Amino acid sequence: MFLSGCHLYQQGHYERACECFRKVVEKNEKSLYYESRFNLGACLFKMAEFKQALLQFTTLLNEQKQAADKARDSNSRTDLTKKVFRKFVGRDRRLYFNKALCELQMGLFDQAIATCKAYLKPVK
Repeated sequence: MFLSGCHLYQQGHYERACECFRKVVEKNEKSLYYESRFNLGACLFKMAEFKQALLQFTTLLNEQKQAADKARDSNSRTDLTKKVFRKFVGRDRRLYFNKALCELQMGLFDQAIATCKAYLKPVK
């Protein structure tokens, strides 16, 4: 289903690609979930469904922040592992970039600037 969605996206069949990516997201397959939700947002953006695309990107950012918090609070990780994990969780530049693009398209200029600043802010 994921590969079908990618193929449809490349051909410009965004509505059909959305259906494929939604199915993968709904199944919550861990190995494909992140890229499927991200690609779903990209399809929605291509179809000028900026509010729905923004929802996909925001959801991913929130999930990444929760994962980072969980890693920070986890007693099962070594200090070094926690530092390395926190450094990279939530820092997918594509996600911040696409979220900011949606916000710009919706006229949410201050929010778009805040999204860019959030990416540039050092991880604690």
